[in-house]
Amino acid sequence: MTNIAEQFAAFNKANVDAMLGFAALNAASAERFIDLHTKAAKETFAEFAEQVRTVASAKDATELLQLGTKLSQPLTEKAAAYAQSVATVTSESQAELAKFVDTQVSEIAKQFSSAIEQAAKSAPAGSDWAISAARQAVTTLNHSYDAVSRAGKQFAEMTETTVKAVAKPGLAAANASTAARKKA
Repeated sequence: MTNIAEQFAAFNKANVDAMLGFAALNAASAERFIDLHTKAAKETFAEFAEQVRTVASAKDATELLQLGTKLSQPLTEKAAAYAQSVATVTSESQAELAKFVDTQVSEIAKQFSSAIEQAAKSAPAGSDWAISAARQAVTTLNHSYDAVSRAGKQFAEMTETTVKAVAKPGLAAANASTAARKKA
């Protein structure tokens, strides 16, 4: 009985440690997002203030129109860069969490397999079918988790590729629009 109690206590301790690790990863991810957003907000406000000063100093309508063209280009570029930064932080956070979950699932599978093997050693005669079924269940769960994990990684890669693909033409269109305005 002591062996089972010790195993249960160790299992609970491992689960508490895993939950705290998961919470720490989420907190670190949230901190990166908050830092990114705070930096972007500060930069945006500073640029806005400078642009207001620039527009206020325009001497005539022609200069004001030229300023509109001049000031719109950096905003488009910065929006694309910001979207890319968000995608990068999201991708990094997702990768860290996926690695953490993979490690935890692997550890739990090892623990279940170990428990099944210990049970098999002390199982009464005729219970081979139950041990075999338990082993097959662990194997099936591992295969299912692997399939879901691969699908999640593919989805994350597709999302990152899509963000990059959408940002590039948008930035090119903004650059073309700015160039056309400059010529006019």
